[in-house]
Amino acid sequence: MARDKENRSTINSGTEKDRVRMVEENEYSTDEGEFEVSKRPVKMELQDDVYHIHEQIELEWPSQTVCISNKESNTIYIGSFPSSESKERGEILKLSVDLDEKTQKTTKTRTAKVSCPINRIRNTNNNVCSISDQTLSLFIPSSLKKIDELSIGGGYALSTWNDVIFYGNGGEVVKRDSSTKTASFSLSSPEVFSLAALSETVAVAATQTLTLTDFRANESRELFVSTCDINAVAYNGEHLLVCGDDVGLLTLVDLRGGGALEQITFHESPVSNAGFATRDIFATSSDCEVVIWDTTFTDEWEHHKYLSFVHQGQAFYKDFQFVHENTLITTSSDGLCVFSPKTELEE
Repeated sequence: MARDKENRSTINSGTEKDRVRMVEENEYSTDEGEFEVSKRPVKMELQDDVYHIHEQIELEWPSQTVCISNKESNTIYIGSFPSSESKERGEILKLSVDLDEKTQKTTKTRTAKVSCPINRIRNTNNNVCSISDQTLSLFIPSSLKKIDELSIGGGYALSTWNDVIFYGNGGEVVKRDSSTKTASFSLSSPEVFSLAALSETVAVAATQTLTLTDFRANESRELFVSTCDINAVAYNGEHLLVCGDDVGLLTLVDLRGGGALEQITFHESPVSNAGFATRDIFATSSDCEVVIWDTTFTDEWEHHKYLSFVHQGQAFYKDFQFVHENTLITTSSDGLCVFSPKTELEE
């Protein structure tokens, strides 16, 4: 990563003027209304030559969600939605793209039209699954042929573990296994916004609460209470969760005891997604930025000590996936962006 002496780099991949103009002229909308950032992000110092990879993939429509195939190399699935003037409702794209190269050669291999915009798309071992405000849908990965569709109470909450799908259905968390057998757990919250699967247990981000639901024991325990909706949660594979809320606050939570270990104020708009690359490195996204954090950093500075890298320049960062520990692919209003900060060895 291109870092200074304190091992950090704050990056803006476009000028302030370009970034603001892009947001103001954005013509796309979702069912929730016209998109615009709620607050301007922290203005970063523009630095050149800090990316190992920085490639944009233009799509016909803005992308809402992305996942990387776990069966086919260099294959990604994207849920996109049209402009407000289009009669189309949305589609799922299957793209072939070399995510390790600086020059992205993209080939569209499959397309599946959908009846409403896709909020999240994820993999199981055998299927591609998507969730919208009305449906949970399953597709064959190779052909994108739809093999099942369930009517639900809607949402963004979708997480997978091996062949198991966890999803939100109104105020319920539902577990569906490979035999299509389902189990559900009712929550005190009216809506589920995000899930992070921990085998048979799932972390649930909902209306002002973060809980841990165990389907084997048929019980749920509260981990953290917020003053606003918690939009995103991610699990590091050991005992740490990170969640992000409607005001942009990030909270690190220890699964073993609950409560906040650390709270980070940096995002100026609602956190849209969170994900871990390793047990120590995670990323979070909001309207105008994707931020990489490293919990091994200990030196204090003007921003939070864990802050490692800030990517800005597009808008509508609703979803991302780690390709590798140091490479991400993210959605945006223009399509997709693949980026990787330079490491110290590359400088």
